[in-house]
Amino acid sequence: FLYVVSGLRSKLTKLHKTLDKIFDDIFEEHKGKRRDGKEAWEEDLLEVLLKIKEEGGLEFPITNNNIKAIFVDIFAGGTDTSSITIEWAMTEMIRHPSVMEKVQHEVREAFQGKRKIRELDIQSLSYLQCVIKETLRLHPPIPMLLPRVCREQCKIGGYDIPIKMKVMINAWACSTDPEFWEDPDSFRPERFETTSVDFKGTHYHYIPFGSGRRMCPGITFGLASIELFLAQMLYNFDWKLADGSNPLDIDMMEGEGVLAAKKSEFAAAAMVTKMAFSLIVVTTSTCCLIIIFLYFMLINKRAKAQNLPPGPPKLPLIGNIHQLAGLLPHRAFRDLARKHGPIMHVQLGSISAVIISSPRLAKEVLKTHDVALADRPKTFGSELVLYGTTDVALSPYGDYWRQMKRICSLELLSAKRVQSYAMIREHELDGFMEFLRLSSGKPINIHKTITKLINNVVCIASFGKNCKQQHALLEFLDEFARVNSGFYLADLFPDFKFLYVVSGLRSKMMKLHKTIDKIFDDILEEHTGKRRDGEAGEEDLLEVLLKIKEEGGLEFPITNNNIKAIFVDIFGGGTDTSSITIEWAMTEMIRHPSVMEKVQHEVREAFQGKRKIRELDIQSLSYLHCVIKETLRLHPPIPMLLPRVCREQCKIGGYDIPIKMKVMINAWACSTDPEFWEDPDSFRPERFETTSVDFKGTHYQYIPFGSGRRMCPGITFGLASIELFLAQMLYNFDWKLADGSNPLDIDMMEGEGVFAAKKVHLHLIPTPYAPDN
Repeated sequence: FLYVVSGLRSKLTKLHKTLDKIFDDIFEEHKGKRRDGKEAWEEDLLEVLLKIKEEGGLEFPITNNNIKAIFVDIFAGGTDTSSITIEWAMTEMIRHPSVMEKVQHEVREAFQGKRKIRELDIQSLSYLQCVIKETLRLHPPIPMLLPRVCREQCKIGGYDIPIKMKVMINAWACSTDPEFWEDPDSFRPERFETTSVDFKGTHYHYIPFGSGRRMCPGITFGLASIELFLAQMLYNFDWKLADGSNPLDIDMMEGEGVLAAKKSEFAAAAMVTKMAFSLIVVTTSTCCLIIIFLYFMLINKRAKAQNLPPGPPKLPLIGNIHQLAGLLPHRAFRDLARKHGPIMHVQLGSISAVIISSPRLAKEVLKTHDVALADRPKTFGSELVLYGTTDVALSPYGDYWRQMKRICSLELLSAKRVQSYAMIREHELDGFMEFLRLSSGKPINIHKTITKLINNVVCIASFGKNCKQQHALLEFLDEFARVNSGFYLADLFPDFKFLYVVSGLRSKMMKLHKTIDKIFDDILEEHTGKRRDGEAGEEDLLEVLLKIKEEGGLEFPITNNNIKAIFVDIFGGGTDTSSITIEWAMTEMIRHPSVMEKVQHEVREAFQGKRKIRELDIQSLSYLHCVIKETLRLHPPIPMLLPRVCREQCKIGGYDIPIKMKVMINAWACSTDPEFWEDPDSFRPERFETTSVDFKGTHYQYIPFGSGRRMCPGITFGLASIELFLAQMLYNFDWKLADGSNPLDIDMMEGEGVFAAKKVHLHLIPTPYAPDN
């Protein structure tokens, strides 16, 4: 009854009717345009939601009322929060003239002579980012966050939280906690220059947008407006208080309500034109809507403003996606390069990328401009599964990455460390040889059996013998490979977060992350128990990392999550690449009997009479090494390598590569370039008998493992398994196709995904080799 007597019920009912009528009119107008064939010049959010509704297939079909509710969220969360943050930022800069001076100096130095700042330009404004972060720390738009309600009884801090209990987090109190922040009540943007703390939900003393499942999904949308508008305002105008009062006398109290806006309206005057600041706030709300419509037009305008490489013609919205449909990227890009040149600019949805398809240009990327192009792109999957990309392969370039790369190169994957695990490889290989003898005359799936063998080796080297979670870990790797073998539209439109939800990718990746996190936690617990009980055996990779962690002294102390991220790299890169190479090598040798005969003759002559080949023995097998090199030339495990991202503007082939541009090198195109390779599409291991070209990163026509700073650090680890396993398989067994078909009819197509595995896996019949015959 209090809602009635207070008048709140009637006010809200009136507001609801008004808003519902507005939405109904918008829907009617939109449907009329569609019915009359008047297509919108850009696809807006309403069109996206209507298409999703009409396509169906959702567990919970959405209605017009659901769509209206979403837009209430978008307008309420996408306008007030941004305008509040801009107002507080300007207030704090007016109160702190040294901050205003410093940030304006940064903006004006960066864009000297320009009349306008584009969104892509502002990524380099590090101090402006610090000002925004500090503003959000002291003035989170929703200081108490949105309340949560307990749905399953639990304990917090040892106390019971019963079902239906409301739980409220004081984000402002967390972000001004003196235990975590020095001088917490002062506005000091510089504090963010020396810390990795951000508002992405993993640092709980700084959660202006919340964290976890109910974290605000519109962070990217809001920040785009805040950064661009502040940069333009600071670049084009000087500012002073409208009434000429002392800046320190500004009323800093917040108003009542969920949102912590300034209680007293703040008015400032620009030096060239006077305007009430409230006008800017209103303009902000309007511009947020305009941004959606201009999004793709801005992409095209930016491309024209710079001297970007040429490329195939692009369609609106999708760019060049249609030219890759149904094709493997490395093959499609090589074909396009033959028509448009070895350096191409392509638009893959909202992602702008440059494709390199020649060794000479690859050298410019990987050597000349290695540092400028040393960053990695961030994706939803990598951020989640790699614990905020704190691994080595996809970690952003910087001091943390250098530290972890050094640990991997010197402590985990050094030649000495790899050699120390020779007994593990040889022991597992003994079991594999016995399996092949028992399978004599029966077809085996080469990919499946080799992958299992290599996974066993990596698992024992990583966590020691008798790891209870080994089976669960191998099951996870199988599922992870399946999920990552597909093509996801959401990755090509990363700004439209809802695509991750509707495509099912978010739920799949969340499930995978929870699975692997639980497995790693169990492994760490088991390992800790063994150490505590004095049962630790050989020094495995986990033991090495835990000792480094405990010894300390690192610039960036490593955590258990960092260790988990490293092991995702080790298993992801240390198993698939090796098993893929072995399967392709066996495939090529089956298709080329003369090569099979020659390499088996070499192996059997070298080890005549021996029942077993040791790792140290295989260094003399020169032709086997040629076979492996030629396999890697025609079938690099990651043919497009891992993409790079430009961090410092540079030129490649005379064309501009702007900051944030993704750069992808087609290693397969380089290793089949007829300018550098004779008869490039033929399998001819003999070509490596008379050349010094190798895969160590200095010959850019042959870079199956990449080159430069971001080159794969695990080459030695992977090659040790490839060489030993192939030598033993070729020494102890003869091989033939399972179905007796013509070897030249083998399907040589690769499957989809980052890794170029065989699409149709190879099945062979092993026959034990009898030397006395």
